[in-house]
Amino acid sequence: MHVGAVLVFEAGPLGLRHGGIDIERVRAYTATRLSRTPRAQQRSVELALGRLPTWVDDPFFDLTYHVRHVALPRPGDERQLKRLASRVFSQALDREKSPWELVLVEGLDDGRFALIAKADVALVEGRGGFDPLAALVSTTPDVEIVASPRGETQPTPGRVALLRAELVRRAREVAQLEAVGATLGHGLRGALNALERALASRGELPLTGPAGPHRRVEWLALDHADVRLLGERLGASTQSVLLATVAGALRVFLSRRGVDVGELDVRALTPICVGKREEAPLVALPLAEADPKLRLEALREAPEPAPPAGTELSLLRDLARLFAAAASARPSSLCVSTLSAPVAKLFLLGSVLRECIAIAPLLSGHTLGLSATHFDGRVMLGFSGDATLVADLPLLADAVAAAFDELRRIAGRSVHPARKRADQSRVRKPGAEA
Repeated sequence: MHVGAVLVFEAGPLGLRHGGIDIERVRAYTATRLSRTPRAQQRSVELALGRLPTWVDDPFFDLTYHVRHVALPRPGDERQLKRLASRVFSQALDREKSPWELVLVEGLDDGRFALIAKADVALVEGRGGFDPLAALVSTTPDVEIVASPRGETQPTPGRVALLRAELVRRAREVAQLEAVGATLGHGLRGALNALERALASRGELPLTGPAGPHRRVEWLALDHADVRLLGERLGASTQSVLLATVAGALRVFLSRRGVDVGELDVRALTPICVGKREEAPLVALPLAEADPKLRLEALREAPEPAPPAGTELSLLRDLARLFAAAASARPSSLCVSTLSAPVAKLFLLGSVLRECIAIAPLLSGHTLGLSATHFDGRVMLGFSGDATLVADLPLLADAVAAAFDELRRIAGRSVHPARKRADQSRVRKPGAEA
């Protein structure tokens, strides 16, 4: 299971005369950053019938495989970038290699380029984990690239030696009785909730059921100042405003599919960071309520995420932590994760980061996921869905924009020019070939 993100930068000093992007400079910088985190050049090996994964050096590590370079037909637009991102996130990571990939995409209009990142959840989480975005993106515009030789890779020990070392390591982690109880309790709770989710997913709701391997991604931006001001005028938090917007959009989206929203029980997991811990509150979305103001009133008590701490863009790591919190939570129909990026200006070798979209994985039994990333004065809403069962994601994004404008009209806030509607020619009908 991998988490991902799409970052859009100004070309800046990475731009070349012919309009391309200096991929060799990006790779050289990546090589210097990898030397600081041994996990970046390791792969996972499963022991004891796949129950005890451990990490070993990848003797065939090739940076050009992990940092790739593609170009869109110029001038590339957002629709082309979304199609490319959908293909990238549909492809499983190679388990025989270190499980992370970066795809640098040049050819975007206005002299921009994108970075599509994905990494295995197990790679980025925990002590010693590796988040490729945190390694590359920083608050420093001018970075000196100092060549550092790659350390010698260690030969992979035999399976018996690996199993012995892993058992010793885990025994140390659960040496205390309280730690053992917490570990067993968390595992048992997660297993029971997974079973309950499987039994509850009957396929009656277009948001639940077994998802295939292919993904479709979509995103749009909301003005953070508008979200905050709207909440102040209506006496609600920004999180409540976002959830009310999602509820209004799902009401329209599912109604267009012929679903009677008055009979639906849609419960959304809303994983957020609260201080140094992650929580996944379960919130009932009032899709049956036609009045947007009453929908907001029903969601007024939704917990608010903590503001960003520090200046590191640990987007993939944070997303993996939220996903872990949601995976062990109660059964639900939808997951709406909320993340906050640092408020400081961020750079990749002097190129300014302008857009930051998190792409969350789908929970078991879900066919649609949504993430909200607060960054640079905007709330970037990223959608991830099964490419066949939720092929009409652009229509859902349109419904989100319309539901937000509906709340703004109630609050007396002037509405921005209407967002460009989805191109109907690229919206596949449910059940069409991915």
